[in-house]
Amino acid sequence: MNKLKVIRYVSFLILIFVTVKADAQIEQRTCGTQAYKSDWLKKYQKNPASFYKMNDSIIYVPITVQSVAHDNGFGSFAQSKVLEAMCTLNTDFSDANIQFYLQKTIQVLPATQYLDHFDIPTGAEMMFANNVPNTINNYIVKTAAGNCGYNLPYAGIALNINCITPEDHTWSHEVGHNLGLPHPFLGWEGGVSHDGTVSHNFANPAPEYVTYNYTLFQDTLILDTLIIDTALVEKMDGSNCYIAGDGFCDTPPDYLAYRWQCNPDVGFSSEIQTDPDDIQFQSDGSLIMSYALDVCANRFSPEQIDAMRANLLDEKSTYLDASYTAENITDYTTVLRLPEAESLVGNQELEFFWDPVEHADFYLFRLYEVNPFLPDLLITKRDTLVASNSMFVEALSIDREYLWEVAPITDFDFCTLNNSDRSSFTTTLVSSVEEDLVSEGISVYPSIAAVGDNITVEKNANESYDIAIYDIAGKLIYNEFLNQDKITLSTETWNKGMYVVQFRKQKEIFVKKILIF
Repeated sequence: MNKLKVIRYVSFLILIFVTVKADAQIEQRTCGTQAYKSDWLKKYQKNPASFYKMNDSIIYVPITVQSVAHDNGFGSFAQSKVLEAMCTLNTDFSDANIQFYLQKTIQVLPATQYLDHFDIPTGAEMMFANNVPNTINNYIVKTAAGNCGYNLPYAGIALNINCITPEDHTWSHEVGHNLGLPHPFLGWEGGVSHDGTVSHNFANPAPEYVTYNYTLFQDTLILDTLIIDTALVEKMDGSNCYIAGDGFCDTPPDYLAYRWQCNPDVGFSSEIQTDPDDIQFQSDGSLIMSYALDVCANRFSPEQIDAMRANLLDEKSTYLDASYTAENITDYTTVLRLPEAESLVGNQELEFFWDPVEHADFYLFRLYEVNPFLPDLLITKRDTLVASNSMFVEALSIDREYLWEVAPITDFDFCTLNNSDRSSFTTTLVSSVEEDLVSEGISVYPSIAAVGDNITVEKNANESYDIAIYDIAGKLIYNEFLNQDKITLSTETWNKGMYVVQFRKQKEIFVKKILIF
């Protein structure tokens, strides 16, 4: 294939015009990744047999997921929904024996300028500033330069929140690009000509080659050049399949660079195309890398799978950790400890604790507020993946009932979300201000003591309280209804750490923290 490069040094204003125009052309497409075939893929397709593929083993690949939000931290995609989309991702790659795992929890990236970004260079800026090395970096955004998603070979993947439902294959499509796969209709992204200026009637024989623009989608970001390449048009007889189109012979010819519905009976396009030899055909809608609607797409071809595995083991070998082991959870039972079920708790600085689950790498924590007028209507207040068996919430509304649940998951199994039984609590105004404790006649001393020392608790003779003491893990270590004006507690059996002393009087709660060293 002859390569044609056209280099034009342009002013900044012209560059912006070209970028906006390119975005406008792909606004309605599922994928903003324009025509692209990497140098690595060209080398691979010359001699696929010379590349190691390790076909009998699962390749575990680390990914980083950042959910972009407004500067104030609000507006990010619910993390349970991200997990559902990641379940689809791993399911789509299961036949390829490739599975993706999270090295750390889904991160919230507060950056309004990236949440809604309308051009590829802005997306590249986001990735350059926030990428995690040696992982496939993924960014969940509200606007992905007018697309459902795009992959930048030199940076990462951007995904529109509206295109990563469990039924969508956009994420799998973009990861396919990240692992070296082009569209099966490579070269047709701009029509016969790279800029869409040459129309084509599919009833007529296709030309022998088409031209395409991949300025923003090379191995590096280049902003001051317009780079045009040529692609041979693939023929139905397979005579040029390894050098035309995407270069895979088991992905048949496809010239449809727009979203299309497949014929439900046969899975092929309704649009009939004509190859350069005047042979008619229909595009295969089952291929995830095509532009068929998601209801049609369900697979990667064997040659595509081999190429992705070779790409991981060769070009991206630094991503792979030979010591990584995937361990399944055998018992999903999750015991919720704090707040206690049906308890009255303060609305400030709430700490949630639950028993750890063996082999769980993360926990999906969900907190709901019960609508006082429509009790069946739950308002989601938190939907967050955490790496420990605890969660801190700064403040909630007063005099509201809340429900919470936890689902333990591994770092690679995003499909199994076995939630714990829900636990409820009601919030009230809480005070831990020293002046309020004094006015109540409450004192706890000393605030800092060694293990084995005594802690003294005093109260106003005219008041009675429920007193409860919790350790930092949320374990209740002392509880009684306090009638006495003064009690002394031994810390001989206590562990070192922070403790919370809670006094409850009807709907009022007072808190004192003490440290045992």
